[in-house]
Amino acid sequence: MLPQRKVNSAATDFNSVAFQIQRALSEISTAEPVSVGAVDIPDPKGPVGFVDVTPLTKIVDGEGNGTSQGQQYKLPYLRIQGGKNAVIVDPKPGDKGLAVYAMRDTETLKETRGDDGPVNPGSGRTLDQGDGFFLSGFLNGEPERWVWVHDDGVAIEGKDEIKTHGKITSMAAEDGWTVKPEAGASINATGGGLTVNGDVLINGSITWTGTAHGRGGGKAEFDRGVRILGGGIENNGGIQNSGGIQNSGGVTDNGKNIGSTHTHTGVEPGGGNSGVPE
Repeated sequence: MLPQRKVNSAATDFNSVAFQIQRALSEISTAEPVSVGAVDIPDPKGPVGFVDVTPLTKIVDGEGNGTSQGQQYKLPYLRIQGGKNAVIVDPKPGDKGLAVYAMRDTETLKETRGDDGPVNPGSGRTLDQGDGFFLSGFLNGEPERWVWVHDDGVAIEGKDEIKTHGKITSMAAEDGWTVKPEAGASINATGGGLTVNGDVLINGSITWTGTAHGRGGGKAEFDRGVRILGGGIENNGGIQNSGGIQNSGGVTDNGKNIGSTHTHTGVEPGGGNSGVPE
């Protein structure tokens, strides 16, 4: 790189030519680090928007004095997209990145977005700061939400919420899924409920505030017993039990007490049958 020509440099032919070359090169804009100011995104899920940026390097004169550069307006920013598929991470004010400058005037291209094919440049300017594109991600700080792809798998940090529309298919390994909530976890299947096609093993307790139904001839089997606390059991079919039933509350059948405290009517001595329970 040629040294900057100072005011006291010898006025030789070489220095004069070098100065003219350096001056011409300084008029060519290629790329430079910038910081985002305003962001214009009419619809976050719509087409790519624009950003206004300010260069992070100053212009230095022959005496070494630095002058901040002016703001650049309406730079299209990079989005990772192929066809109708995209990863949307729109820039925010304060983001740092790289502004790259096109060879020709892109004002008309920004308006048509290339949907009508190639267009004529709006002017004869070349390699100008007015024709920049913004590439984000350089020199930024620590993120709070991220997708991390590494050798041991993929980690997603949603911070507050992760939403998805459509099906989720998991080809889980033998270890399956592990959920480690910090303060409990909820599954809100508000549309048509939750369907599980397969066996479910729960190594813990189940608490429900609604009704548990067994449909399609299905049965509920418990090999360690069932304990009912403070409620009743309604049965419209048969109950098969190969073990004992222990109950600390009352037992009724069709509104009749058939528990340990029930009495009968029509009791007579001898081998006759008593009446129905009271």
